[in-house]
Amino acid sequence: PSTGIYEIYAQVVSYINSNSNRELRFYMYTTTDNGSNWSDSVHAYDQQYNSSSNTWATSQFNYVIDITDTSNDKIKFELKGRIVSAFSNVSIW
Repeated sequence: PSTGIYEIYAQVVSYINSNSNRELRFYMYTTTDNGSNWSDSVHAYDQQYNSSSNTWATSQFNYVIDITDTSNDKIKFELKGRIVSAFSNVSIW
């Protein structure tokens, strides 16, 4: 890894096959102290409504980060929310 400015594009696709409302929360956290303290830098929410058929949804975000110290600057991703039946794909470019 090297220092510099990076653009992060992250996307998650979720799927449910039941008659329940679901919520997906997709977070990206950043730290500048090697993980001692994390900040919620960007997040995306998605709701899937109660229907009688299969439902797909996509949450995504872009973020620009300036990495100045490769030993201490880090990112991590987290999925939260009401349970979604399956995550079909998580892609990070």
